[in-house]
Amino acid sequence: MDLNLVREIVSMMENSKLSSMEIEIKDMRIKLEKNTDSTETPILTTTRTVEAKQYEAFTSSEVITGVETVKKQEREDVECTLIKSPMVGTFYSAPSPGSEPFVTVGKTVKSGDVVCIIEAMKLMNEIESECNGTIIEVLVKDGEMVEYNQPLFKIKA
Repeated sequence: MDLNLVREIVSMMENSKLSSMEIEIKDMRIKLEKNTDSTETPILTTTRTVEAKQYEAFTSSEVITGVETVKKQEREDVECTLIKSPMVGTFYSAPSPGSEPFVTVGKTVKSGDVVCIIEAMKLMNEIESECNGTIIEVLVKDGEMVEYNQPLFKIKA
């Protein structure tokens, strides 16, 4: 187990508004919970199912996606797809500061198009669309912390 990684995860948790977080990496699961009534250090629970000999982190070339199709009740019952965050991290709408965002409202995307980047543990993870459609709403602001499974975009199929 890499203690520096655990320290970094605990630090990220302390500096966020999250009350709990669970991360599973290969054969290790880390669950953090913090008491929102006080400023105590988060409680750390680790579970190891198999002996881990080497930690393998996500690389920036790996693509991680999270998508869920839902019925949108508010606007004319239009079917839309939610692209959700597959991890806890910082949301970036563009590849670098000052450059154009990957997608904006009204832009058509195809399956496999990069829609944003989520920085987690100092690694940049490209998030791809799993469906074709038009972006109808961006639900997160650039530079905001996002939680696991938090909706990022709404796409009209």
